[in-house]
Amino acid sequence: MNDQYLTIPSIINLGIIRGVCPCNCVHCPVGITKKSLRKSVFGHSEMDTDVFHLFCKEVKNYNTTVRLHGVGEPTLHSKFIDILDTINVLNLKKKFWLFTCGIFSQRLLLKLIESIGIIEVSINSIDSVDYLQTKGINKFDEVVYNISLMQELIKRKNLDSRIVLTRVQSDSTLDKEFIKYWSERKFECFVRSYHSYSGLLECNNVYTREILPVLPKCLVPWKRFNLDGTIAEHKLVAVSCFNFLFENPIDFNTKSIVGEFPENSLIELWNSLHFNELRKMLDNNYPTHTSCDRCSERLTENGPRAENLVD
Repeated sequence: MNDQYLTIPSIINLGIIRGVCPCNCVHCPVGITKKSLRKSVFGHSEMDTDVFHLFCKEVKNYNTTVRLHGVGEPTLHSKFIDILDTINVLNLKKKFWLFTCGIFSQRLLLKLIESIGIIEVSINSIDSVDYLQTKGINKFDEVVYNISLMQELIKRKNLDSRIVLTRVQSDSTLDKEFIKYWSERKFECFVRSYHSYSGLLECNNVYTREILPVLPKCLVPWKRFNLDGTIAEHKLVAVSCFNFLFENPIDFNTKSIVGEFPENSLIELWNSLHFNELRKMLDNNYPTHTSCDRCSERLTENGPRAENLVD
């Protein structure tokens, strides 16, 4: 595939905020950081809404889904309503997927189900005890109320939005109970595989050259397009891997940056020289590429993080 011109993949990850979140999740670099330190550790910035509008005007031409997320909680963007309005005006609801903790006002809730095609709520639990242990905040009942109300309103208004509940992999028994519990309540749900964000959390599934002489090829540069609107002002930065987004913009490793939008189109970024050089190195077991040399986990078809390839 070295010289093949690649179409935009099925999922674009788009970061729109960093440094703020109401939760203290044990499986997230932001969550394990004290709230008083988050802005200094991860930075505190938001995506420019004019750039978001330009992005939407181009992305509507591609057969892809845009997953709104953040190094924090995306719905806390100060102009999140404007972002939803842009999606509606351009008739792009079916293209957008929101990752959220589910802690928000009823006003925003009503706007979400009218604007976003897939609303993924990281409820992570089936009861308040486990929720408090894993999310670090006493908001389980509020989130259950919000997802139940969204589910009811979607049905009542005959909307085409989907509510998807997720949990991060931990204990296999608890993972199975999560699927059983929410499936019985007619919610879509799945368990996301655990990963360490390149060592920011404890590594559970580790690939090293000492264990495996030939490392499995990571599929991220073929399967996921990672963009962020909080690293630089008035532009989107394309990065080679989602994990790099959790670095402070001040200390950001420029070697992980693929290019910028709108200076380049999305299709130009996806087929940029930097990206294609990375793909070639991955094809050849990437012996020297510095953007990947500290990663001990790979996104593979059948590996430990295969669940995260869900489209």
